[in-house]
Amino acid sequence: MKTTENCSLVESFFVEDKYDENLYELSLTDLLTTMGLTTNQFVGKVIEINSKYFITDLMSTGETNEENNGKLLLDPINGKCLIVVVDNRLRNFFVPGNYYEVEIDMPRKEYRLEQGSPYMFCVLSNKIKEVENPYKESVSLSFKQHTSPNTNTSVANLLEEVGQNLYTSKKRMFFELLQNADDAAPENGVKVKLQLSDNYFVLTHDGFAFNKHDFESITSAAKSTKSANKKKTGYKGIGFKSVFTNSESVLIKSAGYNFSFDKSLPVYNDFKAFYFHVNDIEEDVEKQKEFLHKYAKYQREFNGVKDIPWQLLPIWYESLRIAPSGSIFNQKENVAIALKMDEETLSEYNDAIKEVFSEPRFMLFLRNTNRVQLIDQDKCLTIQKT
Repeated sequence: MKTTENCSLVESFFVEDKYDENLYELSLTDLLTTMGLTTNQFVGKVIEINSKYFITDLMSTGETNEENNGKLLLDPINGKCLIVVVDNRLRNFFVPGNYYEVEIDMPRKEYRLEQGSPYMFCVLSNKIKEVENPYKESVSLSFKQHTSPNTNTSVANLLEEVGQNLYTSKKRMFFELLQNADDAAPENGVKVKLQLSDNYFVLTHDGFAFNKHDFESITSAAKSTKSANKKKTGYKGIGFKSVFTNSESVLIKSAGYNFSFDKSLPVYNDFKAFYFHVNDIEEDVEKQKEFLHKYAKYQREFNGVKDIPWQLLPIWYESLRIAPSGSIFNQKENVAIALKMDEETLSEYNDAIKEVFSEPRFMLFLRNTNRVQLIDQDKCLTIQKT
């Protein structure tokens, strides 16, 4: 273990990506299998770089088994979100900024060897279909899943109670965030950055980005993607939500996802506006009357956001940035999480984290974390495994 205040380590820590030479000999199907994928059909966003078209934020689709859908096209060694190049002959099928369903293929072996990675893909087939943004759709649908006042009241109370009791110390909440990053590590391990400034506690890491199943876990009070993996340090599905205890606004960026959980959303204090919206009855007067009759008791006793499980209701953003502009949240990273706090709470977290850093043995309990950095203005405290 090594501790240093030298910020130059931000760039000097490097793990070489080493690929088994046999990977270059695999067929497309077998190579995708090494990535945990069973299909070559993906949905992604078209971007233009130097007059060439690429597809990014690729999410698997086309499987009859829905559990195999929603996985990302990721390099299993370094965790990077892969982009695929579009054959120049297919340019007329695409418009940059839009999403398309495509079939991916592989460049020839010699080219991939020359580039130093077997995990390179391209689009050669004209089986192309324009679709809606799947990330935005996931967020919008998730927001509307909590349609019942009686269930919402119970879940909101449960989340409040668990948040207060599960992690009573700032240190334990900090470890919960570190453990989530550690569990998302690719084969090369994961590197974590922390920054506390301007009312935000920000954590970013270069582990695997959120796929559809991770997103569904974050927006559920009970589900967790960890339970299926015995090698991971287990935690309750509700664990991540407990870190909201000291924050009323949580912002998350990962792959194609840009969303927040925001306790201050005005609609949470308007019974009719909220429930008419999530039940899709904003324009149906008769169904509104039926709903209000059925839930008259809950409308009378409505306590605003206290009866809304806001920690489970994601709000979509086309893009997310926070002040100051130099925040690590605004940099390109696989996962970026920002918790908004008042100055007193942020100061308490700052003291707790610095105390943890004074005893770097905590890194021994993080199986896959290579480095953790605490960035404080122009200072940088680094702990890394040697």
